[in-house]
Formats: sequence, structure tokens, C-alpha cells
Amino acid sequence: MKKRNRWLALLLTLLLVFSLSGCGAKKEEVANVLIGSWSMECDFSESMSAEMSPEFAGMETTFKVKVIFTFAEDSTFKMYVDREAFAESVNGWLDDFATYGTELMYTEFEGKGLTREDAALIFEEEYGCGITEYLYDTAKAQLDLDSMMNEMMSEGVYETEDDRLYMTTGNAVDENQYVIFTVEGNTLTLNLPEGAETEAAIPGAEYPFVLTKEN
Repeated sequence: MKKRNRWLALLLTLLLVFSLSGCGAKKEEVANVLIGSWSMECDFSESMSAEMSPEFAGMETTFKVKVIFTFAEDSTFKMYVDREAFAESVNGWLDDFATYGTELMYTEFEGKGLTREDAALIFEEEYGCGITEYLYDTAKAQLDLDSMMNEMMSEGVYETEDDRLYMTTGNAVDENQYVIFTVEGNTLTLNLPEGAETEAAIPGAEYPFVLTKEN
């Protein structure tokens, strides 16, 4: 669970453009068209499954994260996850984990000659609850959703020049770190500049990023 927590905390860092390499000079100018909040949904189901132990290789689950970028008029930005959607996604994953884990435990009990009814009774007497409830509560107790979401928030400054968007968590942007942006109606697209070098994308967070205007 701790490994999964670290992976989730890295999500917004992976979405930033710090590892991009480009060229060109920057200008002290803000594209008014960017001002406001934009969101995109990332499907990290495959990445989450890859973090599980081999026993859970057959577990089918969905884990989607809504990421929001907010660009302010003062050239600052904030990037964070939608709290309600994130909590819903985590709870859905916990349900799937507990259900699948219950089947694994029943299989283990049956291998020892116990019926499901007997196994459920023994577990109830030992822990005061059913197997599924126990697994759900145990896993959830290891997760601090507020801390996780706070760790996944990132703030900084941004600038634009033509179709280039420079972003950094520091106080000044780096002219060699940017993405290419386009805005068409309520759609913002962020893409890599030609010849850019970037870390290997994780499934669910590949360029181009396509965001929809929130407000």
C-alpha cells in the first residue's frame, strides 16, 4: 500500500513538463485564452494493476483520476486532482480489491478442506466481521486520502510565447522547458515540442494531454 501511495503522489510530477527539452526565448506575456480551469481524466487502471502482487494479477478494476489545471491572471498556476472524483475512484478500487481478495481467501480455505460457510463463520468469530469487510477496512485504514491529495497538488508560475507554454514550480520559468499548446473552443491540448526528451510515460498519462474548460 505504501508503494501505491508513493506512485499516486508522483502523478502530478509526471504530468508536469519539467523534463521537456526545447529551445527558444521566452517573453513576459500571458495568454488570456488559458486563464481559468481545465481538466482531463487519466485512466491509471493499468498502472495500478501493475503495482499489485502476483496473486492479484487477475483482478479487474478501474482507477481514473481527474486532473485540473488552473491558470490565473497573475501568471501563477495550480495543478491538482478533483477530490470528490479521486475519493470515489479510490473507494471503487477498494471494493474491487476486497471482493477479489475475498475469493482468494476462500480458495485458500477450501484448499485446507473448509467450506465457504465454515470459513466465513470462523472469520466472523475471530475478527467480528466478514472477510470482505475486513479486507476493505484494513486496506482503507492504510490510506490517508487528504494527505495523498495534498501531496499531489503542485503550484508554480507559467508564461507563454506564441504556442509555447512554460511552467515551473519555482519563481522563474526555464526557457528550455515547455510544451506546445493549442486552444480550440473549450479544448486545450498540450503536446511535446518536436525532438523533446521526456521520461517514459506511464499508461494513462501519455501526450498529448487533452483538457476541457471548467470555467
